Amino acid sequence: MNENLSLGRIAGIHVGLNWSLLVVAALIAWSLATGILPSAAPGQASGAYWTAGILSAFVFLASLLAHELAHSVWAPCSISLQSRLAAARTRACRP
Repeated sequence: MNENLSLGRIAGIHVGLNWSLLVVAALIAWSLATGILPSAAPGQASGAYWTAGILSAFVFLASLLAHELAHSVWAPCSISLQSRLAAARTRACRP
């Protein structure tokens, strides 16, 4: 059983959403809407707090996606760079 909801591909990289991220996003939205934002900016409508909480959770998920995609895009370059550096060190260390 696949626990990821497939969202497609970005730059040839499979993108999926695990159910646990939905729980994290819901907790972020709930904690912001019911605790943090009402005490930080009292007097606003409940819908405003929930809108800000949901938007913040979405921004969190988008930044997480960008972070993980950066790992996926950079990894082949990093491996190639490490190989070149190792080869250069090997040549430099030979007598």
